[in-house]
Amino acid sequence: MPSIREAESVNGAWNMVFTNGFGVGTVVVSVLTMVLMLIWILSPAGGGLGLRETTVTAGYFNWHVICMSLAFLLFMTPASAAFEVFSVCSRGQNKNIHGSFQTMAVICIAIGYYIIYDCHMILGNNGTATSMHSVAGYFTITLVFCNYLMAFTLYVLKMGGTLRGELKPLHKRLGMVSLVMGYTTMMMGMTEKANSLVGSDLLFAQWIVALVILTSLSMMFTVVKFVDKKPEPHKYTAIPDRDSDGINGNTNDNAVYMNL
Repeated sequence: MPSIREAESVNGAWNMVFTNGFGVGTVVVSVLTMVLMLIWILSPAGGGLGLRETTVTAGYFNWHVICMSLAFLLFMTPASAAFEVFSVCSRGQNKNIHGSFQTMAVICIAIGYYIIYDCHMILGNNGTATSMHSVAGYFTITLVFCNYLMAFTLYVLKMGGTLRGELKPLHKRLGMVSLVMGYTTMMMGMTEKANSLVGSDLLFAQWIVALVILTSLSMMFTVVKFVDKKPEPHKYTAIPDRDSDGINGNTNDNAVYMNL
């Protein structure tokens, strides 16, 4: 029996799975990951947290890690899943939740970037974009800020006219790409820090990376929806076939059909 070809529409038990299962699960796992990240940073292996000094210290540098983790795990993750996780709220309320959490994420990213720039360019002389992690970070930050500015202009300031609807698919895709890039960049940074770890400290860092991956996978199951591209029925029209001499323009009884 052929399957029914139609746009994705889930309800009942499957809606509970994707909304309450993967949706709430995504937020819970991301918050748990943030908690473990904080525990790891505050441990002797992580280096703790500290104030700015005249030279780069692990405690000051780690504020970069904390701010970026807060941005993508504690704020951008629930913001991106807001319309699924907080489905009991009205659409207007979900928009406010989404916008508020995204704003907090952007603030954390700005602070996190300032700290790493301070460490590399002012307190130190390492330079910028000297590792794969930093290159990926610049791409991620650029995407986040471009998407945020576009959304703020279109949906907060209400500017753009018809572009508000036309650019919504772009906004959604840029948002998802930015979030996934954030997860990826976090894991690249964790890899750099974990290179000096051994034993239980390394295992703890690996668990954090595993939970970041789980958050990413759960997010995909929560927000990704498919629209079936149902093929249109073929339409044919007859094209007259001229006589072999092509002079008098008379047509044969046979006709050639073109698929329009």
